[in-house]
Amino acid sequence: MHNSGIKLLPAGISLADLKDANPDKLKKVLPSLDGLADIVLVDGAAGLGREALAVLNAVDDILIITNPEIPSITDSLKTIKIAEKLGKAVRGVIVTRTGSENDLALENVAALLGKPIIGVIPEDDSMKSALLKKSAVIHTNPKSKSAIAYKRLAAYLIGLKYEEKAEENLFVKFLNKLRGR
Repeated sequence: MHNSGIKLLPAGISLADLKDANPDKLKKVLPSLDGLADIVLVDGAAGLGREALAVLNAVDDILIITNPEIPSITDSLKTIKIAEKLGKAVRGVIVTRTGSENDLALENVAALLGKPIIGVIPEDDSMKSALLKKSAVIHTNPKSKSAIAYKRLAAYLIGLKYEEKAEENLFVKFLNKLRGR
């Protein structure tokens, strides 16, 4: 268990770990997680290889994670079409690494994919810093734009509305202390 309370089952990263891995068994393993968590998120491989298809077959619902660039949108559209052929519910699209002037407009992403955008995660330097620290951006820089966007997305996924509390500036804090508040 992560110190944040999240239960995490990471995949191995060594070639030796892959040797005995059988992605087709995922469909049999996932039901054993019932009751261990309110939500189980499975991070699937990008593309339409054997591993990606095994994940699509094993899960009930799909969230599409994409970047606002044509190659990523094209791959996402293919994944949506396959998921729908498998009878899976595609719940929405999360657009990551946004903020460049060269990004496709979010309205165009939604129109091309035919699915609602349920989250937008901007690219910022705090994400790179979090990676270097081997931690989540919501822990290393909780007030960053990307951390707030992830918190908003998490709240949405569990049916809540997230509002970031505004911090008082130093001058307001000083005045409040003088007033005894």
